[in-house]
Order: sequence, then C-alpha cells, then structure tokens
Amino acid sequence: MTKRVIHLYHAFSFFFSLLFWAPVFYEYQRQMGLSDPEIFGIQSLYYLAFCFLELPTGFLADRYGHRLSLRWAALILCLANLVPIFFISFSGFLLHWILVALARSLMSGSASAYLYDYLEQVQEVECYRKTEGRARALSLLGRVAAWSVVGYAMTWHITLPYWLTTIAAALALLVSSRFPEGQRVTTVPTFSGCWTVLRTTPRLWMMMSAGLTIFVLARMVQVNLFQPVLTLQGFTVESFGLVMGFTTLVEAAGSAWAEPVANRLGEMTSVLWLAVIMGISTAFLTGVGPQGSIILLTLFAAACGLAYPIQRKLLNDAIPIAGLRATLLSVESLLDRLVCSAMAASVALVMGWDAMPLALQLAGAGTLLVTAALSYGWHKFYGTDTKSAGKT
Repeated sequence: MTKRVIHLYHAFSFFFSLLFWAPVFYEYQRQMGLSDPEIFGIQSLYYLAFCFLELPTGFLADRYGHRLSLRWAALILCLANLVPIFFISFSGFLLHWILVALARSLMSGSASAYLYDYLEQVQEVECYRKTEGRARALSLLGRVAAWSVVGYAMTWHITLPYWLTTIAAALALLVSSRFPEGQRVTTVPTFSGCWTVLRTTPRLWMMMSAGLTIFVLARMVQVNLFQPVLTLQGFTVESFGLVMGFTTLVEAAGSAWAEPVANRLGEMTSVLWLAVIMGISTAFLTGVGPQGSIILLTLFAAACGLAYPIQRKLLNDAIPIAGLRATLLSVESLLDRLVCSAMAASVALVMGWDAMPLALQLAGAGTLLVTAALSYGWHKFYGTDTKSAGKT
C-alpha cells in the first residue's frame, strides 16, 4: 500500500504542476487584447490573492481532510484553465488567475501534509524525503518537456496550451480520487492553536527561515534576474530557453539525489552548506564571464534541487501537532510570497539604478549572513546535526 501511495503522489505532483501555458501566457493575453498594465496588474492581484488564501485553505485542509483538499485543488485547476478559452476579457483572465491561486493554495500545504502523515501513520516516515525529492524531480522534468513543445502547440492552435493543461489537471483529479483515506482529525484545529505552536516552537521558525532563504533566492536568480543576467553576459534570446532547460534538468537531478547527500552529511548540515553554495554562486554570478555564469547557474540549480526535499523533511519534522500540519505549512508559503514581493520591489529599485551586480552581491551576502545565524542558533540550542530534526 505504501508503494501505491508513493506512486500516486508522484503522479499527482507531476500532472498538477504541468502548466503548459506558463511560458506563453503573457503573449497569449497580449494577442487576446490585454495591455501590459492590465497583464501585470492581474499578476499583482494573483500574488495578493495567494496571501489571503494560504492560511484559510490550509486550515480547511486540516479540518476536513488533506485528500479532499487535493481533489478540490485539481477540480478548480481544471475549471481555471478553461476560463481563458471561453471568457476572453480582462475579467476572464483575472478570474483565471484567482482560481489558479485558489487551486495552488489548496494544494500547497495539503500535498506534503497528506504524504507525511500517511507515512508516519504506517511508520515509514523515513521514505518522505526520497518521495518528495523524486516528486519534485519528475515535476521539473515534466515542465521541461511541456515547455519545449508549447511554442509549437500555440502556433498550431492558440488555445491548445490551455487545453493541454486542462487535461493534465483532469488526470491529477483522477489520481487524487485514488488516494486512500488519510489520518482522521482527532481534535478540531484552531487558529489559536496554530499561533500557540508558532510562539512556542523556535525550531519551526528556524526551518521556515531556512526555506525562505533558499527559495526566495531561487526565485530571484532563476526567475526575476535570469534573463537580465544572461543578457549582461552576452547571450542571445534564442539561448535563454536552452540554458533554462539545462539548469532545470540539473535541478531535477539534484532533487532526485537529495537522499544520499542528507544521509552522508546530515539534514541540517546539508541545508546550511547548500545555502552557502547558493549564496556564493549568486554573489559572483555577473563577474565571471559567460562560461563562468553558466557554471554558477548550474551549481546554483543543483544546490537548490538538493535543498528542497531535505528542507521539507526538516520542516515537517518540526511541526509538533499533525492536525495543524497543512495550516503551518501554509504559514511558510504565505511568508515566502510576502518576502518574494519585498524582494521583487527591492530588485526593481536596484535595477532602476542600473546596478544588477550590486543586487546579486547583496542577495548573496544576505544569504550567507542568515545562514551563519541559523548555523549558530542550531548548534547552540540543538547541538550536533542528526539525520532527522525530530519533533519538539
């Protein structure tokens, strides 16, 4: 039964994250008549919606079941992908993105919570890190494959990327219906209980801080400044996709091989050293020439891929009450998006000064400082590293 659940989790993660339209949504909306201010205005509202939806959806998942939350997430994602096909207007695209935010909020804490609780229930929680890593690796590989054909799909039929994503979401819905029943709620979750855990569990904050440090930096380097960095290094627009595809494959390989790294070095030690590698790679990204920048982007992607499943395991281990798992995971997701918003605003300000190298150097230095503080706090309060963070 455990192998079946793991295979189902891999399949759900793969199909749910298979957004064919992700690289072309901007061009699609422009061809449908939207202006740049309208497109970016919708994006702002999309991230704002996430901030409002994360906690309520996590709380509902803990209250009524993680499996049910995953089903609703897949169903809503199906509906969301049909909206841009049949309702071509500003309000239609806004509805599309709000529904996507709702679907991803329903899934963000519930998926990891369902898997971790199930494996803990059958006393095989040691499989969690490997399962999460393989799921992320497969999802990344799926995106590379999907994005390599999406341009041709859009040329053949302009709405085809949205139809293909709808089919993928429908397959995720089918997979979610095959999940066995998870742990039943024995106590009704409350927001006051959530605040109590956050107030009294410093280890949880350390794991959240480690996650924020790594994944906010990843968004900065791999999303916000990826194309400007390559442009500064003299790469052509045609090469952007090739470089992104290659680094994504490297990140997928890292996620798949996180298990032996964590077993060899210890979980917390691995996360700290991977954060150091990412920080140093970021700081020197624009000062090493074109070939050097590719090497550093590759090193960055490998470290990010390795860090994800290890940090997720540490974070889940630090949650003391299973009945609040999805809610507390949503807290991290909410903080992640808030910090990303602040980071994007800061990057925009520094880019306005034409000082991208300074932005990367500050981000790298900030990462190293936060990592040093986490390392000091961890060794001061929890001693030497272990393979599992344990529960507090």
